[in-house]
Amino acid sequence: MGLFNNFGSILLFIACILLIVSTISTPVVNNLSLATVQTGSRVYRFGVLGWCNTAGFDKCSPKALGYRFQDALGEVSNWDVVNNSINGLTKALILHPIAAALSFIGFLIALVSHKFGNILAAFFAFLAFVCSLVAMAIDFAIFGVVKGHINKNNLGHAKYGAATWVTVVATILLLFSIIFVLIQCCCCHRDKAPVRAEGIHNDSHELNEKKSGPFWKRNRA
Repeated sequence: MGLFNNFGSILLFIACILLIVSTISTPVVNNLSLATVQTGSRVYRFGVLGWCNTAGFDKCSPKALGYRFQDALGEVSNWDVVNNSINGLTKALILHPIAAALSFIGFLIALVSHKFGNILAAFFAFLAFVCSLVAMAIDFAIFGVVKGHINKNNLGHAKYGAATWVTVVATILLLFSIIFVLIQCCCCHRDKAPVRAEGIHNDSHELNEKKSGPFWKRNRA
């Protein structure tokens, strides 16, 4: 029962770790990406904070918030139309670490709190879920455009990377964490109720014994 009561906290912690993993995608960890484009011998990987181009050696962009696809794929295609619609969205990828931070806060609160603390933890879990859901939607929106453009024009092969699917799993876990943290709140309330009832029963039993005992014990009481 103790593990079940903390199941919401466990889900929040796992979701936090997964969102951190998606945040440290390319160019922090080159082999972990939100999307990958392969054209001949070159492999382009895109992450939350930038991109890397592998062609015998790794050429990566500076780690920054937001980047331009033409800087990485300018040699592959004319991105004038596509860039205007998705370059600005890359700044919104900052929602990955924001969701991770909110998940961690919710995890800490749920771990050490009881009824009202669990309600607050569920609130942070909800905020983390919304941020992760929006981040996931942006991942699919941005790299769906890239994937469609590359594959449709036979410019190479593009696909979603592992970090995108990690974000999907984290979003699902956050949804369930909200439910289980609220269940923790109810279980905590129910666990305390029998204790209070037992205390009241014991007090009334002692009072009845005092009233039904010998008169000299009743007077002394």
